[in-house]
Amino acid sequence: MKFIDVHAHLYLMQGKEEEDEWRLKYSERYGIEKLIISVLGSWGKRSPLYFPDPVDFRSGNKRLHEFIRSYQGPLELYGYVTVNQAFLEDSLDELRRGVEKYGFVGLKLLAPFPCNDSSTFKLIEKAVDYDIPILIHTFHGRKSGITGQNPSDSTDVAFLSKNFPRAKIIMAHIGGGGDWEYALKAVRGTKVYVDISGSGCDKGMIEKAVRIVGVDRVLFGTDLNMGVGIAKLLDSNLTHEEKLKIAWNNAMAVFGGALK
Repeated sequence: MKFIDVHAHLYLMQGKEEEDEWRLKYSERYGIEKLIISVLGSWGKRSPLYFPDPVDFRSGNKRLHEFIRSYQGPLELYGYVTVNQAFLEDSLDELRRGVEKYGFVGLKLLAPFPCNDSSTFKLIEKAVDYDIPILIHTFHGRKSGITGQNPSDSTDVAFLSKNFPRAKIIMAHIGGGGDWEYALKAVRGTKVYVDISGSGCDKGMIEKAVRIVGVDRVLFGTDLNMGVGIAKLLDSNLTHEEKLKIAWNNAMAVFGGALK
């Protein structure tokens, strides 16, 4: 089976070259043909990982653009414009640059505060204008004291979708922390897509995602756990047709003509 990874990362920084090489090597080996990638600034070395300042997120996006442009391997690489909505004007400017200059195909929102904060709305509106998906870093059942971040809860994502019905919102990593069953129920009555990434691989997770939100709204992604992402989809009790939708067809539909 071939895959489109809608939630992939590269570091693209000194000292992390081996990890990036590993990512690309094993993506090819395991059948991940297309990767939609975000680079999270300096990965916490210059400014906080989930709260990069404009210098960091601009430099991360620029490195990603240069890497994709110079890459000559067998994979198809695409980019998310990563921003920190706390710096709204800088983020709007970077979104324009990322889409119009770099050719990136999506917007990645981090976790300075929940996505239902009104300062996020202009970014959502602009992403709708560009007709690009929005990947939102989410923790399912927000708790106080999560070090270095104030992530969106699944209900925050649902709120955003209901208020922006034309937005193509992807709720990141149902297996990425917290109560994934609660998360699925929170977005059941919305148009939100969910990606299956994250280190959590509870039995029945993928099957329940299909039952609750529908197979057409479940996307394959790995985040930083490639083997786990592949294994929990392939080992699920879904039909071949359902697995194919999650692995490939749904992403082609969500990202439209942006993917070759």
